[in-house]
Amino acid sequence: MFKARLERRKLDAAKRKAGRKALKAEDVMLEWEPTNGVWFGSLCTQELGFDNRIIEVDCHIYPPHSHSVTHKHNEAIIIILCGTGYSILDGERIDWKPGDTLYVGQGVWHQHHITSDEPAMAFAIKPLPLQEYLGEMNIIYKGDKPKINDSSWQVSAEDFSTRESKSRGRSPAAVARTWETSALTTSISGYPATCAEEVGDLP
Repeated sequence: MFKARLERRKLDAAKRKAGRKALKAEDVMLEWEPTNGVWFGSLCTQELGFDNRIIEVDCHIYPPHSHSVTHKHNEAIIIILCGTGYSILDGERIDWKPGDTLYVGQGVWHQHHITSDEPAMAFAIKPLPLQEYLGEMNIIYKGDKPKINDSSWQVSAEDFSTRESKSRGRSPAAVARTWETSALTTSISGYPATCAEEVGDLP
């Protein structure tokens, strides 16, 4: 029994060592998620080849003047990179701006509202690998629909979803260019220029 366990530990150590170590900004691919009205891109997940066992990190980009659906899941930490708005957490309104951090507790109903003329970009950090291992991974939707006010954005989103293959996706820079906002027509390290300017010296 102990020899078998030792062998498993050796194999596991080799798997950890062989796991992916980095993802370049230009390699981040975003997919339009119509259920929640958001562009979604994985940054550190097992599907990308990382051997992360506890947490994973995703990128979310919401269109200007929109809101997500109301939903709940296990805990999450959300770091705002650009755009302004507010989130409703179990009925409590919390306003946010670039550089702010939100903690969404387990089972908290929440909905994100974007009030800026530019898209809102955020990083979401969640313990999904651990929850999946424990059989506790779940997300529950309240039943409402996302709101997207900008008609030109709806056309752009539909255009991407029909003309781009699911595996190819879109880069954050390409998504940013779908908005007819001059500040978003250029990018830094693959992300909208305004995000880099607003976040500043954040790590």
